[in-house]
Amino acid sequence: MVCQDSYMQRFYLPQTLLGSQITLRDTGLYHQLTRVLRARVWEQVIFFDWVSLRDEVYEIATIDKQSVKCQKIQTLTKNSELTYSLHLFQALPHKLEKLEYIIEKWVEIGYRSFTFFPSERSQKLVLSDNKKARLEKIAQEALEQCGGNIIPQIEFYEENIIFSTSVPWVIRHIFCHTSWAHTQKLSDISLDSENQVWVYIGPEGGFSENEVEMMRDKWYTWVYFWSRILRCETVSSVVGFYLKQKKGD
Repeated sequence: MVCQDSYMQRFYLPQTLLGSQITLRDTGLYHQLTRVLRARVWEQVIFFDWVSLRDEVYEIATIDKQSVKCQKIQTLTKNSELTYSLHLFQALPHKLEKLEYIIEKWVEIGYRSFTFFPSERSQKLVLSDNKKARLEKIAQEALEQCGGNIIPQIEFYEENIIFSTSVPWVIRHIFCHTSWAHTQKLSDISLDSENQVWVYIGPEGGFSENEVEMMRDKWYTWVYFWSRILRCETVSSVVGFYLKQKKGD
């Protein structure tokens, strides 16, 4: 019998591997189970596939020098995802460490996608393929930890894409701004009919005046928080969690 209130380690595995019995030979996962977590026979772990909203509970049957064999004992059907799609458009911050923090924390909140782009006040941030792979790994580990089941999409652009494309008016667009003029409070925004919410956040220093002017003719809800200026890596967590509570998720 599985105690659903007990804490079990969660790991991502492709859906094709989640049969009634599985044998883990992946070097990284094998090392984490046997060396880092020091798992033992009869202990239970959870695997999920990023496709279904289910956690598959397995019991470790055998451990040898090259593999770990597990037996499925229960399926936990659940849904910890938001009832609407929350998407982030973030101007690139100045440091890679901030990107890592942003992705880790926003995955925990439940954002479905991340689009990073340079704005006029962004400093040049070179992202190699290895750095992008690291960010994707951070997203996976955050999802394993927080109990989510849907991996977010992460995209990087070399140009300011949000100012050069049309904006679907049927989606709620929240533009986070540092000036109170012509803005609303988050508490004044109604989300009763929205299935998608797109959040736009500038870099350190905010969007430039030129970029703000370019945004004025689009279908945006302008949001001002208060007299204190929040860090760019803080804003989306505040917005995401508030909207989560507002929607009743």
